[in-house]
Amino acid sequence: MGHAPCPARATDGSNLAIVEAWVQQDQLLLAAIFSSLTAEILPLVSSASTAAEAWGILTRICMSKLRSRVNNLKSDLFRV
Repeated sequence: MGHAPCPARATDGSNLAIVEAWVQQDQLLLAAIFSSLTAEILPLVSSASTAAEAWGILTRICMSKLRSRVNNLKSDLFRV
């Protein structure tokens, strides 16, 4: 995943167009993430206000499930 933080707004407003373009792009990415989620996962991510925040939530959810699955597999292997 690429990482391009929102540019800071210049006090004189000289980069307002750049900031607005970044926010628009981020919201499009956030909408794409939301639209690709299942009905079970969407409520867990719907509070995210940026694409990076949504991606972070999804990463934590997946890592938690992966760790749980690995632990279950280890347990199963020890019982064999």
